[in-house]
Amino acid sequence: MITDTDRVEQRFELFRGLPEDRYVSAYIDVAPYNDPIWKGPDRLEDAIEVLRTTSLSTYENRHISTGAILFGRMPDPCHELPAKAASALRYSPGLTSIRSFYRLCDGLQTLALVDQNGFLAEIVDVEEWAHAYADIPLLVPSTARYQTHSRATLCGGHVCMILTPNGEMKIIANGVQIFRFWNGRWRLTDAERKYELWTKAVRNSELAERLFVAALNLAEERRGGLLVVLDDPRSATKLVSTTDLVKHLPDRGHDPVAGTKDQLHYLLHQKRVLDVPVPVLETIARIDGGIVLDQDSNLLAFGAILRHQDLDDLHPENIEGGRTTAAIAASRFGNVLEISEDGLISFFQRGNCVWDI
Repeated sequence: MITDTDRVEQRFELFRGLPEDRYVSAYIDVAPYNDPIWKGPDRLEDAIEVLRTTSLSTYENRHISTGAILFGRMPDPCHELPAKAASALRYSPGLTSIRSFYRLCDGLQTLALVDQNGFLAEIVDVEEWAHAYADIPLLVPSTARYQTHSRATLCGGHVCMILTPNGEMKIIANGVQIFRFWNGRWRLTDAERKYELWTKAVRNSELAERLFVAALNLAEERRGGLLVVLDDPRSATKLVSTTDLVKHLPDRGHDPVAGTKDQLHYLLHQKRVLDVPVPVLETIARIDGGIVLDQDSNLLAFGAILRHQDLDDLHPENIEGGRTTAAIAASRFGNVLEISEDGLISFFQRGNCVWDI
C-alpha cells in the first residue's frame, strides 16, 4: 500500500487504529489485506479495539471480562450462522458506548457471535458451541478455564477473542492460543512448538502434559510456582536439603520439629504426580518453594527451598527475583517450569531460558 496510492485511497480505513493490531489481524485473516477488491471491514481489528476499549472500563467498580467468537470462512457442518437482523449492529468500538453491552457476555461462559461481515449476530454459550467437537483432541493442552474456548475453534475456521478478568487479551484459532496481549504488547505464543520442546525434554508425555496444564492454570490465576523434573533422581540431595525430601519422615529415626513442613510429608509419601489430581498438584505448587520430581513422576519434594551455588558461570548478568535464580540453578539437574505471579511461564534447561509463554 505504501507504493500504490490508488489502493491507499480505496482502503484508507486500514490506517485507523494501532499498527500492531493490524499485523495481528492480518496474521490470522489475510483476506481484508490481500484482496484488492475487498469492501468489507477488518472485523478482527474491530474486535481487538472493542476489547482494548473494554479493558479500560469498569462496571460497578469491577474489571470487565468479555469475548467474541468470529464465525469462520470454512465449512462447518455443526453450526449454521443465524440470519442477519435488519437492525444488526457492527461489532466495533461503537458498541462500548452502550453500557449494558458489558453484561451481554462474560467471555467465560458466553461469547458474542460475529458474522463474516462483522455484525453482532447472537450471544452463544461457549460450552454448548464446543460440544460438537468434544471428541477432537487439542494439539496443545489449554488452561482449564479456556479449554472449551480452544475446542470451539477446532472446526470451521472460527476465531475466539477474549478479554480475561486479568485484563489480558487472548486470541485462539484452530484449537490453540495464537496471540496474547500481555504487559503492554502482543506476544505470538507459538504454543505448539514450545509444548513440543517441553515434552521432548521431559521424555514422559503424560507427565509433561500434566505439568504443562498445571503451569497454565497457575499462571491464569496469577499464582507463582516452580516445577522441577530431574534427569537423575539421585541429584535431589544436591538440590534440596534432606529435611525437604518427602522420603524424610519424622517417624523414621528423625526427631520431628514442631511447626515444620516435614510433619506433613506423610500425606504425599511415595506419591506419583500422575496419580495426584491436577487441582491437588496446583495446590501444593502454591506453597513457597518448588516441587521436585523425577521422570517417572515420583514426588521427591514439595515446598522445597532449592540450593544454588554461584551462578556466574551460567548467568553472568544480574538476575532479578529469587524464583528465577532458583529455576536457573535447578535447571543444571533437569528441566524446570517457572511460573511468575504476573502470568509468565518460562522453561529453563542447562542454565538457560529455552522459551517463555
